[in-house]
Amino acid sequence: MVYLEGGTIEAPRERSVADSTGVNRFLGKSVASFYLSAYELTNYAYLQYLHDLNQKDQQKFNSALPDTTVWNAPLASSQVYVDYYLRHPAYANYPVVGVSHQQAELFCEWLTETYNANPKRKHKKVQFRLPTELEWYYAALAAGQCTKKEQDAAPVYYCYGSRFPWKSMSLQS
Repeated sequence: MVYLEGGTIEAPRERSVADSTGVNRFLGKSVASFYLSAYELTNYAYLQYLHDLNQKDQQKFNSALPDTTVWNAPLASSQVYVDYYLRHPAYANYPVVGVSHQQAELFCEWLTETYNANPKRKHKKVQFRLPTELEWYYAALAAGQCTKKEQDAAPVYYCYGSRFPWKSMSLQS
């Protein structure tokens, strides 16, 4: 987990029209400090959750299984991903795919219970949750430095210096 000090979402002054990300609706909004995982949830971690559910409640286990059909696409040869992506050890450290928002929230509840039940835990009490949309934008855009470069007559903002792998992204305005 990485600590993000709170602040206000600001964008480069030249950016005046909201793009497809809708970032402008967050401009000027304050965000309280929070912790955020620096990495995606891995297949391995999600399999631990599934294993625990399978031991306790078969119905919850069945409802927590990811939708592996997300790999199916027209003209794609992706059956190997449908069959092996979640469970094959070669993909253990890959991000989990096909999990719904509700499944992610239930994973956070399980992680909270599991962490707080550990007598060797580092913190007294922790509650894991998904970031709010505002927190997500703040972490993805406002926590780094953006510079403007002209490309094909349209300005492009490049954000660097992020602690997050998904943060090194470009923004079209």
